[in-house]
Parts: sequence; C-alpha cells; structure tokens
Amino acid sequence: VDPLASLPAIYRAGRDWLGASGDVEISEICVTQEQCSSGANVLKWRGDGSDLTYGSSSSVSDTSAEGNVFEIAVTRKEDASAHTIKVVASRFYDDSGDSLYPILGSPTSSRWELDSTHGVILYAPYSLNTGLPAGSFSSAPGALKLWGDRPGNERFADIRVSVDVEILQRTDVANLSNQETYVGAGYPVENTGAYFVVTDPAIGPTSSEWYGDGESNYWTRIFVPLHSTCLAGEDDVVTATIKAQQSHCGSTVQMNGGRGRNTCTHSLILTLEGSSINPWMDQYKGCHFHSHPFVPVEFIAQRWH
Repeated sequence: VDPLASLPAIYRAGRDWLGASGDVEISEICVTQEQCSSGANVLKWRGDGSDLTYGSSSSVSDTSAEGNVFEIAVTRKEDASAHTIKVVASRFYDDSGDSLYPILGSPTSSRWELDSTHGVILYAPYSLNTGLPAGSFSSAPGALKLWGDRPGNERFADIRVSVDVEILQRTDVANLSNQETYVGAGYPVENTGAYFVVTDPAIGPTSSEWYGDGESNYWTRIFVPLHSTCLAGEDDVVTATIKAQQSHCGSTVQMNGGRGRNTCTHSLILTLEGSSINPWMDQYKGCHFHSHPFVPVEFIAQRWH
C-alpha cells in the first residue's frame, strides 16, 4: 500500500524533489546573458522527467530556441500607468542547466537520463524590455501560471509567477572623458561628518572607514562595467577603474572615509584612472563607453553621527 497515494502529486516528497512548486517572483531586469543565467529563478527536480509536459495560463508572445516569451501586465507605482514586462521561460534537461529549451516544447527524450536534474528557468532580459521607464513595477500575484503534468493529467508542479521590479532613475551623468573630474552635488551637514558608499559591493565600498584605508587615506577606487558599440557583443564590457573621493571643508579625501565633526558641504569626486590602469583606453581610442542605462551606479551619501 502506498501511504502517499491519497496525496496530490505536487505534495509528494522523495526521489523527485518537491521544492520547486510554488510562488516565483521576478525581481530584476537582467542586462547580460551571464547575469540572466546567474540571477534567474531556477526551479529544479531530481528524477526521470522524460514524460513531463508544461502548460501555461497565458499565450506565448514569442519563442526562441531557448525559451518561450510571456508578457506579464504590471503597474508602475509612481503614476499607476499600465505596462508589460516580458519574461522568458525555459526548461533544461541536464544538471548544469546550460542547455535551455522552450518550456512549452515537447520533451526531448534523447536528452533525458532516468536519474538527472531537470527544471525550469525564468528571467526578464533587458533586450526584451528596453522601452520601460524608470520606476517600480509590480504585477498581480501569480499573474502568470505555469504547471507541469505527467501523462494522464497528473499534476507534477504548479508555478505562480509574479513581477516586482525597480528600474532606477538616472539622476546625474558623470562625464569622465579626457580625464575630466566629476564633482557631484553638495550635501551640507552640521556638526557631524559625512561619507559616500555604493550599493553594489562588486563596484566599490559599501561601508565607511574611519579615516579610510585607501591610498594614503586620500582616495579609494571603484570598478564600473562599461558598454560600447565598439565591443564585439552586446554582453561584452570593459571595467573602468575610477578614483573615488569626497571634498569637504577645503579637503579632498577618500570617498567613504570618515573624519571629525564639521559643518560644511560634502561632494562626491570621480576621476577616471589613466591608461596604465585602464589599458582598454588605448585599445579603443575614439570609442564611446557608458554604464548600462538600466544599471546606473548608485551612490549613497550618509552622515557619520
């Protein structure tokens, strides 16, 4: 007697992993294929999935070799305007998840093994969502419903996909061409100190340092990926090494370095390092480089006390 026979298939645990059924939230617009792959919502099961087929509550708007595209209705929080965000849904048949196929496609039996990892990947790429303005976008809960069935309409998995995405508004442009120095808006403080950090640890410091630990405490460096039509592919970038400082009370010091109490204005200062540190500058002379329009570098000015 099977003690699990009375339970729905999606609640059964054992050799087939259960964890993939449930709610999925798309929380970012990915800008490169690598980011789309690494940051995607990945749902995995273990076992024989050769007879598993998927269905959806929404029509497919487009199909590529790697996935089906679905349009999910979203509302922009700032003005309640209606938009759509395009989401790619793919399935994979191997442990690595490197080989992707449309989720609604027929199972490819030659790619299955009786005991392997299979699953679903969902992501929203920039290439399909370039027209979105800056703002916060959200869908109804479970706006896109996907499911996986075994033969005989035996339900294997229920997947409810929602969207909650923020696209940052660009508030300033730092023109660092020809070794120009960018000086940002001033932030006045009274009887305290201030410092600047970034939100992405891959770019630079996300926390303060008392007096700083950079080059003689006068600067630190940030590392910003830049795009250009001069590069071979849309996903190709160069990394700009930029000297990051702050000015206050007539001094110029490390961007995230704290100092004593003061009453003056603090400003962010950025300077592109020369070609000895950024060798791509000599390789691509005459080319225009820029940060990604959907991924501006976010700085935060904070008071010390």
